[in-house]
Amino acid sequence: MENKKWKRFGSCLMALAMVLSGTALPASAATPGKDGSAEMNEAYAAHESLMPIGPSFSVATLLEWTPESDPDARYSRASIPMANREGGFVVNPKANPEAKLMLCSLANSSHDTTSSQGTENFMSWSFNYWQYTDSFVYWSGSEEGLICCPTGEFTDAAHTNGVPVVATLGFPWGSGSGYAEEVDAFCQKAEDGSFPVADKLLEVMDYYGFDGYFFNQESFGCSAEIASRLDEMIRYMRAKCPDILISWYDSMLPSGGVSYQNAVNSSNQRWMERSDDGSVGINEFFMNYNWYTGQISTTVSTMNSINRSPFDAYAGLDVQQNGMNTPFRDELLVDEDGKLKLSIALYCPNSTLGNSANGAQFHEVEQDFYVNSASDPRVEVANVSSPTWLGMSRFFADKTPILSTPFVTSFNSGHGVGYYVNGELSRDNEWSYQSVQDVMPTWTWIIDSDGSKLDGGYDFTDAYNGGTSIQFYGDLDANKANDIMLYSTDVAVTDGMTLSLTAKNDDGKARLVAYYGDDSTASYEECETVAYDLTASEADTWTTTVVDISDHAGKTLYAIGLKVESDTAVSDYHINLGQLAILDQDRAALSGPTSVALDEILYHNAYDAEARIYWDAVDGAASYEIYKVNANGTSNLIMETPNTAFYLPTLVRDFDEDDVTLKVVPVNANGVRGEGTELIIDWLYSNEDSEVYEPKEFENVCLGATVTGYSGQNESEPASKAIDGTSLNGSKWCVTNAETGYMDIDIGREVKVRRWRVEHAQYGGEDVLMNTVDFALEYKNASGGWVEAKRIQHNTAAVTDVLLDEPVTAQEWRLRIYDDGTSPWGGIRIYEWQMFETAEFPQTEPVSIQFAAAENGTGANDTFTLKNVPAGQTVKVYTKSGSEYNKIGEAVAESGTVTITGLNFGTQEAGRIYYTTTATGSAESIKLSASFEAENAAKSEAARDVTAKLIHSLARLALPTVATSIFLLR
Repeated sequence: MENKKWKRFGSCLMALAMVLSGTALPASAATPGKDGSAEMNEAYAAHESLMPIGPSFSVATLLEWTPESDPDARYSRASIPMANREGGFVVNPKANPEAKLMLCSLANSSHDTTSSQGTENFMSWSFNYWQYTDSFVYWSGSEEGLICCPTGEFTDAAHTNGVPVVATLGFPWGSGSGYAEEVDAFCQKAEDGSFPVADKLLEVMDYYGFDGYFFNQESFGCSAEIASRLDEMIRYMRAKCPDILISWYDSMLPSGGVSYQNAVNSSNQRWMERSDDGSVGINEFFMNYNWYTGQISTTVSTMNSINRSPFDAYAGLDVQQNGMNTPFRDELLVDEDGKLKLSIALYCPNSTLGNSANGAQFHEVEQDFYVNSASDPRVEVANVSSPTWLGMSRFFADKTPILSTPFVTSFNSGHGVGYYVNGELSRDNEWSYQSVQDVMPTWTWIIDSDGSKLDGGYDFTDAYNGGTSIQFYGDLDANKANDIMLYSTDVAVTDGMTLSLTAKNDDGKARLVAYYGDDSTASYEECETVAYDLTASEADTWTTTVVDISDHAGKTLYAIGLKVESDTAVSDYHINLGQLAILDQDRAALSGPTSVALDEILYHNAYDAEARIYWDAVDGAASYEIYKVNANGTSNLIMETPNTAFYLPTLVRDFDEDDVTLKVVPVNANGVRGEGTELIIDWLYSNEDSEVYEPKEFENVCLGATVTGYSGQNESEPASKAIDGTSLNGSKWCVTNAETGYMDIDIGREVKVRRWRVEHAQYGGEDVLMNTVDFALEYKNASGGWVEAKRIQHNTAAVTDVLLDEPVTAQEWRLRIYDDGTSPWGGIRIYEWQMFETAEFPQTEPVSIQFAAAENGTGANDTFTLKNVPAGQTVKVYTKSGSEYNKIGEAVAESGTVTITGLNFGTQEAGRIYYTTTATGSAESIKLSASFEAENAAKSEAARDVTAKLIHSLARLALPTVATSIFLLR
């Protein structure tokens, strides 16, 4: 497998006020990681960001790890234990309940630069088809080293649905310097017979809450002795942790060499053989992709010969580049009954995101991928020998985690464009936090009718709790019911049990349906179905229906559905489902946490900051909602989390507020909100301390353009992704192995372009060697010929953002690639192509206030110092009188620190001066400020140095649990 090397980018503006709890600050590991830094989260260590990232290690840093050494530990852990689950009645006769599906997914396109808790973007890989999935490999890479652990949000989402999650052990491919030595160090055996790395791996797994490891060992030059020791180490891990999930990629042989067998055979079967006590080391074997009839037959016979299930072997399918157009050869994997003979592993199924125009369409693409183009898991849309993508439901039987009560779902898909609380919009911006994902419908969709059939889908414009509701819409024929199956369940019905549904606009035509049976029931068709009328409601009003199902105590609830029927024909019927619950008893609202603490806060400017908060766990809480309390007493949701610690990427103080109040509200297992506990943050800055940052939007004329031609494209990374306005989640135009090429667009009108921007591979999180080296912008003239507007050569930068030599007016444009880059993994990689009719550039992001210091010397001997300034940026210093700013000095940064001397602040008293930064080709930043003391006052050190010293000295003290604030000098 290709293991890309991810690079970190500098973080945004922010200023520092650190807040410490009673716990001492974590110590850093002494040994540098693969990136040369001893810090796992370098941006945090440099006081540039509070964003937590998922853990990752080299062998050396792993051995030094403790929970205290990770400053992100409490924010990066999973919070939800793995649910039990069972297979329901099989709805597709060709699906094999024994076959298993492994997803090896690039869930985070850049592990090292993505929050471990979630993001503020709707366009995200919010995976919902866990019912067909048996294991989830968090496939990612890190500059820290070969061990890349899952972020808590994806582990939580998988565990909610009963799916285990494993970390990636990504040994680099090839014969590079030190590669074999690292494998050797990885499996070193101590004199007492233990494996120190294995012990640490188990400790890390237990602490962060995931379930195992995926071994991707592709380093050349290892000996048979190293391979034997690695095998022994894996079996050692199994003995110490019998429930661990260990997955293996078809690469290293027991002889030590790397040779892809595309099968389990006599050359590699040792990895899968049982130990003397009957136990196994490796659970799952990911076969390389070039399997054919012989390899499949050999795998089945080999697995049977070593007393292993053939379904522990997974035929690998790489869908990264071409998605559903990937040649599958699925006819080779099925027996004479059309059922799978072994399991399947999908590499990079997150490619569905590359085929999606937005977060809502992503789920439509996912439905085609995992169900089929007919949107019905029961049907086979084509023969296995055809090139048509059949969908995973054709091969795999669904499984359900709904085995007991209480069960509550608000159909929350894990991301949205807003967040609703009891049907009211409480957060009005995008988000993606997979930890709050609900169990989504088992079937998308099973809808039967003798008349017109309704369509089903997600609705992101309305929800009850969360960001999504389920909608059914279409025409109804008179007296022709639509029978809709929603969830597979396996719940024993008891006295007092209730079933409830919150819906909107049912118009008296929908009923909630329960499917009851017993141990003799063999299918959903054999179930007793009972339809319950919904409570009458007004139009556009969420209404909850609660039915007591005690009459069926002793039976099993096998499924839940909906029946929609009208005695007259209806056009454009539309019903939304907001919440579904199965409850065994009432549960009282909970009291709020006993305390909520501000862990740390970094101010961006006088009006917004980022912060970390945590609180005491509340017994019985399933999740917690975090609100900002407004000056008028109303509240707006920031986010919900199952964790007891949360990172707030944007915390805003309104102009008329002196402080900021947060509130944490526990939600119990029945979905009932409790009392809130408030945290008041005494805001450090006032309105005079900085300008308001109001980003100026420039029209990118490439947005909405039509791609009219291209030299090539990967099916899941098409040319259209270069003009979709985002580089997030791997959105790019990619042509694998192409050194040269082009793509053409028609904007639909003539535009006069002055500014041209291209975002290359590194901007999207890939290696710098993948950046486009030589490329040009061309336009079509009146004669139909292509004319070069500007060419860039010898490029190494992640972003090209330049003015054209002269404005060019045209309707059709071409991006021509002359040299794709210098990486051995060749290919065109363009994340964004943007053009603007303005010659203006965005404002420079200012260097954070934490790095600024001012000293008021005698007379005109004042000094201003600014650290962490990117080379080439211009720093300007101003005094302020009333509303007027007067520039008193400037300098260009040659290194990270700019010191401007000989200034005159214009006063002998304490005060404040202002500064900006300006990057080449960008507009001047907003003005931030730095305080200074009176001329005769004792001089202090630079604010950042003083703060750091105070932090570390206080961390050594036995502080009380009440948070202590460390303020910058003002």
